[in-house]
Amino acid sequence: MAIPAEAAARLETAFARFESELARTAAEPGVDEVHDVRVSIRRLEQALDVFARWLPARESGRTVARLRTVLDRAGEVRDRDIALELISSLELTVAPAVPEALRGERENSSRRLSAAAKKLIDAKAAAAWMERLRLGKREQTAALGSLASALLPLLARDFIASGAKLAERGKSRRRLHRFRVAGKRFRYTMELFSDLYPAAIAERVATVRKVQTSLGDLQDCVATRRLLREAGVAGDVMEPLRREEKKRLASFRALWPQLFDDNAAREWRRFLKHPERRAPARKRAR
Repeated sequence: MAIPAEAAARLETAFARFESELARTAAEPGVDEVHDVRVSIRRLEQALDVFARWLPARESGRTVARLRTVLDRAGEVRDRDIALELISSLELTVAPAVPEALRGERENSSRRLSAAAKKLIDAKAAAAWMERLRLGKREQTAALGSLASALLPLLARDFIASGAKLAERGKSRRRLHRFRVAGKRFRYTMELFSDLYPAAIAERVATVRKVQTSLGDLQDCVATRRLLREAGVAGDVMEPLRREEKKRLASFRALWPQLFDDNAAREWRRFLKHPERRAPARKRAR
């Protein structure tokens, strides 16, 4: 099956960004590089998912699996970076051996990440994946407008319904994390189709990003508590971290009604139901 030319072009852009960030990470897996390669992978994964109907399923699955290897490696590095940052900012009274061990783990994880990145670069993996995904076999068709019109209103409905419930009474950190991941998928999908909508789409992308950031701050505390438990840190030492986690949950709950009122679901779905061409295309934010 031929893929619409516009879909192929978007996938090529996502692959190019991934390649660029992968090269930066291979050379120096610093805080910014690790963050950026994670974002590029999630964007690429979402593009593969959105355009899955035109891609060979087996090859698409294999590509995602390889991407996940790098994503997991990068996640290991980032978790240590965040833990070290929170230990310092919250002035947790942990034994000196704890941050020392985290720095050692960070170094080992960064080496594994860099090695995985270099292996993909040396193998010219991105080019090989695009070839196996048959991105060269494309057709000129205006399919993306109808795809956006069908997909985005449903994502908006589910995102807003789930967020409203969690903001009102959600406590499960696992459910909050899953919702955060769903928010990323929603945002990246909006960005994928942003050139089909009026410029106001940028405000909606920014709104979802605010929710992501709030829940990301909360998840940072959750991930750090896990690492400190594994390091044998006593529960009372982590009390400032628990307080900070509760504070960040309260911030999310306060933020949600500021961004989404009772009419939000209907209004968002109406906006996203009717894509229209606009020019020039907006540069997509990270």
